[in-house]
Amino acid sequence: MAEPLVLNTIERLGRAIFATLAPATGVRATGTVTVTALAGSGQIEIPKNTYLIPVHEKNLREFLLFKTTEPWVVTAGQTEAGVPITSNLGGTRHNLPAGTVLRFDPRLDGFAETATLDADVTNGSDVGALIRRAGFYEDLDLANPTDDLFAARVGDRGVMLIWSRSEPAEGALSGMRQGSNRATRAARFWREHYVLYVVVSRLTGDTRRRQDGHLIVQAITRLLTDRHQNDDGEQLSTVGSGVEITERARLGRRANHYIYGIQLRVNQTLEAALSSRTFGPWLRTHFEGVVPGRDAPEPTDPLEVVDVTDPMP
Repeated sequence: MAEPLVLNTIERLGRAIFATLAPATGVRATGTVTVTALAGSGQIEIPKNTYLIPVHEKNLREFLLFKTTEPWVVTAGQTEAGVPITSNLGGTRHNLPAGTVLRFDPRLDGFAETATLDADVTNGSDVGALIRRAGFYEDLDLANPTDDLFAARVGDRGVMLIWSRSEPAEGALSGMRQGSNRATRAARFWREHYVLYVVVSRLTGDTRRRQDGHLIVQAITRLLTDRHQNDDGEQLSTVGSGVEITERARLGRRANHYIYGIQLRVNQTLEAALSSRTFGPWLRTHFEGVVPGRDAPEPTDPLEVVDVTDPMP
């Protein structure tokens, strides 16, 4: 089934990649929220891995993503508590107070825009964290990275994810049918390219800074390599060998930080948008069949074999 045109699949895939790195970010926070289904009839489902962003002083805190951990059905027009959620990454910064407002992202059809945290979240922890913070950003200017790192809220031992480009999975192919790039008549295989930047800026000298950078690069490689799904069940790569790490390198060295880069690619199946054409209902089918007449003195009139109309179910 093709995704809605308003769904940002590039960003959603980036979020799924971050969730795969969760074991290197500490202990994930968990809690429950209260949701409100809009007036209507029947029951409406909140799918698993529906994302929510906390709202603080009317600002979205996009670096503190949460998501639902299981499908949840709510009767239309009702408000229901106890919908389970977890943070996309680990860390104590996800320990939010009761009553925190979280906004569905993207907007969830049939539900109010926001949900409310039922109780204090207290189990998020930095224990075992190699990565302190992660952000999805448009680009990183390696010649002058400070502004971009600040805007993406990435500091010491932080990770910034950049989407770089897309291309057909097998490259540009000749031929009318496009060979192995085509999944079905209405679907193709595409390859998405991302870059993960690792930033370390400890003020403890070159040795410790380099050690942190290498450890994080190695951890990311081990967590992502060959993965088709993350532990939450989100699809990372639909075909092929899973997530592919194609290059790792140190990209920058400045007085305050070192920057390392990891290039990766994943294969996705892109389905064409649904046709906007409309068709009338198929009400009945009329079958006719005749045998043509012969030359005289044989009967010259056509012989009717079948003439019937069948109503269609």
